[in-house]
Amino acid sequence: MLVEIAVQDLAGAATAAEAGADRLELCTGLSTGGLTPSAGLIASVVTVGLPVRVLVRCREGDFAYLDEEIGLMAEDIRRSRDLGASGVVVGAVHRLGGRPRLDRAALSRLVGAAEGLPTVLHRASDVVGPTDTAETLAETGIAEVLTSGGGSTVAEGMAGLGRLAGLLGGDRIIAGGGLAVADVAELATFGVGAVHASASRSVTGGPTGPGAATGRSVTAAERVAALVAAVREVSA
Repeated sequence: MLVEIAVQDLAGAATAAEAGADRLELCTGLSTGGLTPSAGLIASVVTVGLPVRVLVRCREGDFAYLDEEIGLMAEDIRRSRDLGASGVVVGAVHRLGGRPRLDRAALSRLVGAAEGLPTVLHRASDVVGPTDTAETLAETGIAEVLTSGGGSTVAEGMAGLGRLAGLLGGDRIIAGGGLAVADVAELATFGVGAVHASASRSVTGGPTGPGAATGRSVTAAERVAALVAAVREVSA
């Protein structure tokens, strides 16, 4: 089981690496669910030395995208690949008869843009459930899925994670979304391939404008280390 830490700056990437993380997911705007990072940030973070998977999400809000937005994200995937990313993290959903389904045509287009670079389905999977997720991975060639099992936290979605592991095999699951260190032992029984967390804490910074918030999230070495220790214990 690998430890993947979601980071949004170079300092966080370095902290995660020093605390023992195996891999990084790079984004910006974690407070909104994550957005595509800049080319400069990608180029900087890959120098840390860990595999870096880049979140490709062109805007906040829902996962139903216009064709133009899919085209933009396809270009971001090509750019991320050229800058040294080890993988990309994507998702897209549409509604058929009012029911959300993964947008397999859009996802296939994004996988094609990756040109063999490993592609991960992000938590759009939690909108649709295990069956649609498993069928979509089979049809599109997406390698892995980041999911809470459909719960607001990994603990609440544990049953869904178990069902998905039965459909896909646990090694294709990255368990994340409100992950707690205490969840690791049960996840290991499913053979989950990786766990994912921001492992962050809030700090107070300088003002950004009249009435604006002054806090921000930073990667916390002690939280990364605690998660790494829990994973190493069940993997021993």
